[in-house]
Amino acid sequence: MNKQPYFICMDSGGTSTYTCSIDTLGNVIKEFTNGTGSPAVKYDEAFKNIYEGVKYIYENTPNIYELAYISLGVSGLGAVEDVLAFEQSFTNLYHVPCKIVTDCEASLHAILKNELNSGILVVAGTGNATFGINKDLSLIVGGGGPLLNEQGSCYSCIHDYALVIKNKYEKNIKLNKFDYWFLKMLGVKDYPSLKTFFYQHTKAEIASYAVYIMEEARNGIKGALKILEKQAFYLATQVTIITKSLNIENGAILGLVGGLWKNNPYILEKFEFYLNKNNLSFKIVSVQEKAIMGSYYIALKNWR
Repeated sequence: MNKQPYFICMDSGGTSTYTCSIDTLGNVIKEFTNGTGSPAVKYDEAFKNIYEGVKYIYENTPNIYELAYISLGVSGLGAVEDVLAFEQSFTNLYHVPCKIVTDCEASLHAILKNELNSGILVVAGTGNATFGINKDLSLIVGGGGPLLNEQGSCYSCIHDYALVIKNKYEKNIKLNKFDYWFLKMLGVKDYPSLKTFFYQHTKAEIASYAVYIMEEARNGIKGALKILEKQAFYLATQVTIITKSLNIENGAILGLVGGLWKNNPYILEKFEFYLNKNNLSFKIVSVQEKAIMGSYYIALKNWR
């Protein structure tokens, strides 16, 4: 009896890692979820979870299937020094080809579905990355993480305004009503305790406070609106860089994914405003397809 080929696919993020086996028609066979899979968040723990996820799926996919390809979308991949060696480690273990890309690239492939060869994806959630592809060319902008001045994310909403407080403190400028609201929202009373807050909380914990900024923006609070407009400017700038670098034409797919876009029409309005200022227009879509399917399409394309 000939066994049916299948792929091991992964969507790893800062909070959790989702791994599954998928047949060549795109049907999920077996699923597994464990902890963080982002080397940029917790390096050693992420590697442990990634290898554990692949091992679990390999050992628990029914015997009527035979592994043909491993395709992993990994958040925080920039923290990995040698991605080719990372890929080779799986090939050595399971004796099949392996492709590892950023979760951002995988999500874009979930939109393009091997049918289009040009598009951009803007990830704006806890962190940020913007990925573009045009035929055989690709480019990622952003995604540097908090240590490299990340811009255009929930974390950036909090970090950027913390710098505003810092500058006022150092210049002995009196804080305004919104400044005090911001400090109270974080549960701190002044700049020295704000410093402590950043050192004692993870990136994800800090980013989670952005929901309060969004709520204030929906209520029309000027300070909150300015924070979101700044993030929109960052994101539009990233898209502009990718568009010019890859010669992507107007009308291409522009996918949006991440918590910063959800229920947040103001940031989308300003994002489009800054794109229009640069004479850019796209077919903007809110990403509904699961990122794991991007890993599937990458596997399907390379396996064939």
